[in-house]
Amino acid sequence: MKTGNRIIEGIIPRLNIIAAYAATLYYFEILLLMPGVLALFGKTAAVLTGFTLTALLSVHIIMLFLKKEKNRVIHLFIMDLHAAASLAFIAVVLFRGAGNGLAAGLVVSVRVLILFIEVPLLCLMTGTGARHSFS
Repeated sequence: MKTGNRIIEGIIPRLNIIAAYAATLYYFEILLLMPGVLALFGKTAAVLTGFTLTALLSVHIIMLFLKKEKNRVIHLFIMDLHAAASLAFIAVVLFRGAGNGLAAGLVVSVRVLILFIEVPLLCLMTGTGARHSFS
């Protein structure tokens, strides 16, 4: 157990770097959102949505890297919502069999990858050590 604690103690000071790199995976979700916005609201809305979300995510990643406490809380909220939505999406695809094509497999595999990173990061970022490492 001492080795596990030592690993976690080594991760906590670098949590801002890990969270910033993991947050770049959300660009994939923005790419997934674009065709739906295009179909529902048109080209202009899709382009504006894509630019706005990309700019906001880029600023958020930079602020995470700079250890801003407000962005740690925002990122916890984003990860919590994304983990729940991704788990529900994966369950629907697996149990219903919706989407047997390459695109569905790619979406499921990327969301599983994000979940494997997101859930431990969610647990690590809620601890008091993480709270103290962010300013």
